[in-house]
Amino acid sequence: MKKIIIISLLLVTVLKLFGVYHKIGNYTAPTRVRDVMVVNSVAFLAAYESGLMIVDVSNPQSPNLLGNYDTPSSARSVVVEDSIAYVADYDSGLQIINISDLNNPTFIGSYDTQGLAKSVFVMDTLAFIADDYRDLQIINISNPYEPILVGNYSCNGAVRSVKVLDSTAYITSHIDGLLIIDLNDLQNPTLISSYDLPWTHSVTISNSIAYLSCLEYGLYVVDVSDSQSPILLGSYDGNSILNFSANSVTILDSYAYVASGIAGIHVLDISDPTNPTLIGVFKTGDAHSTYISNSMTFVADYYWGMQIVDLTNPYNSNFIGSLQTPHSVGSLAMSEELLYVTDNVSGIYSFDIDDPTNPTMIGTIDPNGNHWEIVFSGNIGYIGSDFGMRIFDFEDPLSPIELYYYNNGLHVGSIDIQEAFAFITVRDEGFEILDISDPQNPIFLSGHDTTSKANYITVQDTIVYITDNYGGDGGLNIFDVSDVQNPILLGNYLSPGYACKVEIYSSIAYICDCWGGLQIIDVSDPQNLLHINTILPHTDSYVIDALVIGDKLLVSDQAWNELLTYDISDPENPQLIASYASNLPSGNLTLYEDLLIVTNCCYGVSILDFESLTPIETDVIQNSDFQINNYPNPFNPTTTISFSISEESEVELSIFNIKGQKVKSLINEQMQKGKHSILWSGLDSNNKPVSSGIYLYKIKAGNQESVKRMLLLK
Repeated sequence: MKKIIIISLLLVTVLKLFGVYHKIGNYTAPTRVRDVMVVNSVAFLAAYESGLMIVDVSNPQSPNLLGNYDTPSSARSVVVEDSIAYVADYDSGLQIINISDLNNPTFIGSYDTQGLAKSVFVMDTLAFIADDYRDLQIINISNPYEPILVGNYSCNGAVRSVKVLDSTAYITSHIDGLLIIDLNDLQNPTLISSYDLPWTHSVTISNSIAYLSCLEYGLYVVDVSDSQSPILLGSYDGNSILNFSANSVTILDSYAYVASGIAGIHVLDISDPTNPTLIGVFKTGDAHSTYISNSMTFVADYYWGMQIVDLTNPYNSNFIGSLQTPHSVGSLAMSEELLYVTDNVSGIYSFDIDDPTNPTMIGTIDPNGNHWEIVFSGNIGYIGSDFGMRIFDFEDPLSPIELYYYNNGLHVGSIDIQEAFAFITVRDEGFEILDISDPQNPIFLSGHDTTSKANYITVQDTIVYITDNYGGDGGLNIFDVSDVQNPILLGNYLSPGYACKVEIYSSIAYICDCWGGLQIIDVSDPQNLLHINTILPHTDSYVIDALVIGDKLLVSDQAWNELLTYDISDPENPQLIASYASNLPSGNLTLYEDLLIVTNCCYGVSILDFESLTPIETDVIQNSDFQINNYPNPFNPTTTISFSISEESEVELSIFNIKGQKVKSLINEQMQKGKHSILWSGLDSNNKPVSSGIYLYKIKAGNQESVKRMLLLK
């Protein structure tokens, strides 16, 4: 046996992420989307090889393509002024497009910059082009049919972006940093000053402050009130914690929205520009730029098209606490009131969460290799890694002792312990069964291959359930292990997506099938598996994890950053009863007392108030003649609310969203005794379509009240 040295406690960070910024809708473009601008509920996308794409976002849950203009090269940036779109089209320079007919955009004119046009800024009758290989070019567009070069300014490195305020241009160069240019003589722009920063990518000016995105170096805040002497005020470098990379930044009020590639959108409080502070994250695919309109941010998300994100909830009432390990978090386990977290690279961390608002790290061990899962049997922890399974005694969490290293040389990704046996997935070989009656000397008993690559294993009685998939060939495998030395395949189910986990409850399997949604399978006869339903919250959902708690099913939709709770008392007809918009992608779900503990990939772990994630219907009914219901429920887009009242009275019937905000008043009048009904068409008080989600309908008649819940699914 050997002791593992406890490494420095400075490797973990407690994060205070309060903002909840969640996905409303998305538009999938045929090619990469690099830039977006929104005008009057219409989004204009610079979409590389697809050119300019024009999308109706008046209903953000269901964006609709209106028109498209295929530019000659690769659209990188777009600005819309009146009925004209100006597109920086890489090696085709500036393209000028008539968009007076949104369904049929037409060519007006162009200007060849002789280089690579990366960004465009328009002010009055001038277009300013950031040319990647040459310089800043100033184009007179007073006659858009014949744009004319007015002047230019050359610098040492590629010019990446430009903003103009009055007679001053602010340009970024990956070599020179920020350059401040005097434009009083447009034919001869001159340098006022510069601020040297590495790999400066874009600039935004607000209240005499320049906000500079510097790719992997982060966000820099520079005071440019004295253009001859720019001064660094502060910076935010999320890379040390969250693999942060700044592509661009948008400023609204006292918040900065940083498009940071695969790290998503980082929202910073910049009320104190000397100390930008992270308050929330929305994970996207590869965020390149953002545009904010009507409390929504539109994200140019490269290969993932355009994402539309709700920004209306800056504080998260469900959020209790969080913690961060140095790298991506793999799994969670509770033992002896301590939370154990696997960091895929740095080892296993233990936390005291008696005060969940402020988790305290107890210690850490760092076995060799990557670490995927940890499970406990008493004080003994079993850790899956790239090259086998490590077994530790955690009786003293400050000084755990390694008991055995089961080195089969293969990836062990999932473990289930049943009495004296360990069942482990071996990714390329199926699964193995070990006798662990003596954890210092585990003995291999048997193994069996699976259809594809084994992902997850769970055991009930003498039946083993394994999800596996690779390249679309796999799903659920079921084995009889009543003889642990001779497992027998009973049956399998080929799933449509990528089966990554399964929960078993009352002879029903709930398979997390990624883009295949959540597959609900009757496994009462393992040799005759029966598909009974599929939960797919959105057409592009990515279901990564699920947790069964009695007759409730909690589902993690990683594509939409949502946690959804279903009533599965009738598994053939699961009913959505609550949805929680997270600000981070959810992975492993663990319930501990009234806490839901959620892994967030490279963003650590969130601790949520589980009970508040499932709102409870409330009825105050004093007479059986007073009733209210709606049908259908769920509905799209209309539902009929029916009610009866026992006597003539003043009736108020209103719709509220899940935050308690009134959406629409349906009835406010004196009504006769008896049965009544009214249609709600999913419109708010401004007759605009509301988003998918849970809504409350509240009726008050005299001294009687009732509140019920309904679900709009689109």
